[in-house]
Amino acid sequence: MIHFRIIFIILILTFFLIFTVQIRAVNNYNFYQLRTALVENAKLKQGLYHKRIKLENLTSTSSVSAQMQNEPEKIVK
Repeated sequence: MIHFRIIFIILILTFFLIFTVQIRAVNNYNFYQLRTALVENAKLKQGLYHKRIKLENLTSTSSVSAQMQNEPEKIVK
């Protein structure tokens, strides 16, 4: 009877260790996915910020008037 108890305890401990390793692996994968998404989000925000600055420079009053002075023949009346 003691032999079966020892085998049962070893099986339970083995299952517990396998389960723990599996949970840690899933947790590491989820952490990696989260960090990847946050970095990608930051890159997209930075790109959007640069495009917004570029658009603001193109549509600013001084930029538009400078373009009009340089190329008056392209203005449609």
